[in-house]
Amino acid sequence: MNRTERWAALTWTVETAEKKFGMLSSSLAQKLFYLLQEAGGAPLGYKFLMYTSGPYCSELWGDLDALDQMGCLLLKPGRYGCGYEIRTTGFGRNLVARHLASVSGFKEKAELILDLAGGSATGLKALAFAFYVAKDRIAGKSDVPDAEVIAGVQKLAPRLDPDEISAALRNLKVLLASEISVGQR
Repeated sequence: MNRTERWAALTWTVETAEKKFGMLSSSLAQKLFYLLQEAGGAPLGYKFLMYTSGPYCSELWGDLDALDQMGCLLLKPGRYGCGYEIRTTGFGRNLVARHLASVSGFKEKAELILDLAGGSATGLKALAFAFYVAKDRIAGKSDVPDAEVIAGVQKLAPRLDPDEISAALRNLKVLLASEISVGQR
C-alpha cells in the first residue's frame, strides 16, 4: 500500500466510523487502526506502542494531521478539552473515490471490525485491549485462559466490565477466523 492509498484508507475508515459511532476521537482512531493492522492484516506499516489510553503510533497521528492540512479530514479539539474529534470532508471523500479501489479487502475488514465493536466506543476499546493482552495466545505462543486475559485487560483499562471483555474475546475469534484478506489488487 503506497502513501496515497494509505491516506485514502484512513480517510474512508474515518468516514465509516463516523457513520457507525457518530464521531471518531483521536484515541478511538488509534485503537481502530491498531486492530486493522495487527489483527486484521491491513498493510498500513505503522509501529504501535502501548500507552495509558491504549495503542498509539506517532506516524499515524502524523498522517491524520497531514490529511487535516490537505483538507481531507477535519481535526478539532474534543468537547471536553481532551483529544480531538476527527471528521471527513468532501475533498477527503474524493481522495477515497480515486485511490482506495486498488486495496482489496480493506473496506470489508474495516467494516467487520466496526461491526464487531457493536457501534460503541467501549466495544472498540475492549477489542483493542483484548487483542493486545491476548496476542501471544492468538499467535500460539501461550495458552493463557480467558480469565487471565480479562484480568490483564482490566489492569490496562479498569473501567471495562469483564462481560465487555469476554464479548471482545469472542469477537476477536470471529475477526481472526475471517477469510477476508487485505492486499493489493
